[in-house]
Amino acid sequence: MAKERKNIQRGCWSSNQGFILAAAGSAVGLGTIWKFPGKAYTGGGGIFCLLYLLVTLLLGLVLMLGEFAVGRAAQKNCVAAFRHLRKGWAWVGFLGVFSSLIVMLYYAEVGGWVLAYVIAYLREPELVFADPSAYFAELTGQGEGFPWEGALLFPLIFMLLTAFVLSGGVRGGIEKFNALAMPLLLLFLFVLAFATLSLPGAEEGLRFLFSVDFSKLNASTLLSALGQCFFSLSLGMSVMVTYGSYLSSGENLLRSVWAITGLDTLVAFLSAAIVVPAVFATPQISMGEGGSFTFTALATVFSGMPGGVYAGLLFYILLFFAALTSSVSLMEAIVSFLSEEWGLPRRLAIRSSTALIFLLGMAYTLSYGGSAAALPLRFFWFDSGGVYPVSLAEFIELLADRLAIPLAALASCLFVGWVWGTDSACREIRQQGKFSFSWAGLWSFLIKYLAPPAIACILLGGLFFGLSLS
Repeated sequence: MAKERKNIQRGCWSSNQGFILAAAGSAVGLGTIWKFPGKAYTGGGGIFCLLYLLVTLLLGLVLMLGEFAVGRAAQKNCVAAFRHLRKGWAWVGFLGVFSSLIVMLYYAEVGGWVLAYVIAYLREPELVFADPSAYFAELTGQGEGFPWEGALLFPLIFMLLTAFVLSGGVRGGIEKFNALAMPLLLLFLFVLAFATLSLPGAEEGLRFLFSVDFSKLNASTLLSALGQCFFSLSLGMSVMVTYGSYLSSGENLLRSVWAITGLDTLVAFLSAAIVVPAVFATPQISMGEGGSFTFTALATVFSGMPGGVYAGLLFYILLFFAALTSSVSLMEAIVSFLSEEWGLPRRLAIRSSTALIFLLGMAYTLSYGGSAAALPLRFFWFDSGGVYPVSLAEFIELLADRLAIPLAALASCLFVGWVWGTDSACREIRQQGKFSFSWAGLWSFLIKYLAPPAIACILLGGLFFGLSLS
């Protein structure tokens, strides 16, 4: 495994636009659509949005550019890329691949739940509206009986769809899929934003979301914005290094990074403009974030809207596209590692990783619920309050959000800034003067001196103060 394999036929993007849409598809995932609105609300609305913009410009964009430079310079999978640029540093790539694997364990299941809701809104929306909490509980095994649909059927379909996209390769699969999915996702966002902003009382939510109140500025809000930025942009998960490795030397990395971060930020703000005003217009529900809020409280919002069935269907189709585009990117990082490092044929790498993640992910749903079917597995986690027991589902989320992703992002940042070096990275970005990089000095300063302590704060904040990265 330590030796680089020769004569491997690697994929490549057919166009810069295809690459931008694919990378933006990776960034635009569940964390952007179902976490950002809740964090914006609890973070004070406008002040959180302002901090998120600043963090994205000063840190997110900076590290993404570094990861793309690593991938394109090496033209190898994530593990081999770090090893190729500096011997003995393959472990940084392993951290990234491990992060992708852990995140996929719950993406596979949650993606299946989203698909289940799409089908439910097509076939039986009245059952969802009748009791959203009970419907979600039954799907995820928190009720009586075995959750066949939530743990097996729909996650399996979701993973098979992911594998189908990957089987087409970089151009014929990933690029073509994102070329369709991303424009549709943006279209659905604009339609839903128009629908929710027309609700009585929604303008108050919009005003809250974009009115900056500096009295609400505090360390917790800043750390929350930092964590949201790194998770939302798929940093520290080997994805951007892998996608960057499929780029040719003729692509302008700077222009691409601006476009990708811009698209992701647009989706985040549109998502907040949909969810926050809708909650303000529905007094009987409280703002939240994550799965429980998305699958229960929002169903209450849709049930009270004119044309709520169609709005709900559109929202869950939107969420499904976001989950699938991210799933494809996370799986591609794993598949490229297996095929290039272990020598597995690509088809076998796709099938084996799909099967493994589906089987392990099933345990996530089974430990999520409290029924007789739930797995009685118990793990342990810690923070400033000490050590406490958690379920397997909680352990997977904590391991990814509070340890694996920030640790991998920190290692990647230190590698670019101090090991490979900013001079080498800038040469790769400029391509012998082909592309201008007028703010190279500022970028070098940010990735060497500002980004590492900021990511360290995310890491320590998660481990000791319970900051959730996603």
